[in-house]
Amino acid sequence: YVFGRERATVLDVAPYDAENARRFALAGGVAEILLTHIHPDHVGGVAALREATGAPVAVHRRRADYVHAGRPLAPARLLDDGDEIRHAGGRLRAVHTPGHESGHCCYYDPDRRWLFTGDLILGTGTVVIPPPDGDMIAYLASLRRLRTLDLVRILPGHGDPIERPYEKIEEYLAHRLGRERQIVEALAAGVETIPAIVARLYAAVPAVLHGA
Repeated sequence: YVFGRERATVLDVAPYDAENARRFALAGGVAEILLTHIHPDHVGGVAALREATGAPVAVHRRRADYVHAGRPLAPARLLDDGDEIRHAGGRLRAVHTPGHESGHCCYYDPDRRWLFTGDLILGTGTVVIPPPDGDMIAYLASLRRLRTLDLVRILPGHGDPIERPYEKIEEYLAHRLGRERQIVEALAAGVETIPAIVARLYAAVPAVLHGA
């Protein structure tokens, strides 16, 4: 996402291919790079964009020492929950939402009532909670926290905008709690290893995807 036309603020930077480089070359400069989290599809182009524009990077302080592809992220600004970021088109507020990744932040626009969710909520499908840093308890708490925000739209890191934000939040919570019940039922039935539980829960999914 790009906020403003001159001296823009950029939220997340995909791998910096020729098309991304062309688009940023047409823009009127970059003032700051914000990150929702440090997975490669969100930070892959950060170093290249910073070198091209000189824009500083801001990320949650848990990722102060993060290294991507052998290069330190070296953020100029470390964010805490509630910190406000001013940009050419308004303001954003950092909302620390761990679970998918421990330093994950959403960004809330309190004036437009928009929430940029990174990988907390997607436009299509659900979110992986990957080891070793993913935490399902933290993820559920982060989803529940979104209920307290005044929202009219969610803008996810992948997929289309979500125009019924609270319905999507409840859908995500119901999905996770439903999976939890299925796991408990599997354990009660004597199915006790992860591969066997996966085969039971995802019987309708091709077996070639069970490893994932």
